[in-house]
Amino acid sequence: MSSGPDGNPCDVLKKLGSSLTAPLAMMLEAFMSVGQVPDDWRSAVVTPLFKKGLPTQCGNDRPVSFTSVICKTTEKAIV
Repeated sequence: MSSGPDGNPCDVLKKLGSSLTAPLAMMLEAFMSVGQVPDDWRSAVVTPLFKKGLPTQCGNDRPVSFTSVICKTTEKAIV
């Protein structure tokens, strides 16, 4: 169970999705009305992921960014 910088795990949000719809909509509407989003939504947890070659060489890793699940969901809804 991975989570982004905001600490909200994907599984919990997925299981509680229907009951969180109204509170999240109100929260997102408030953010949009003032034109700001939480700082956690603008940051990411970057983790190296081995891709190929020798695991001892740093160049053989690729960065994977874990961002806020709520932010990603909002972005999908808007775009």
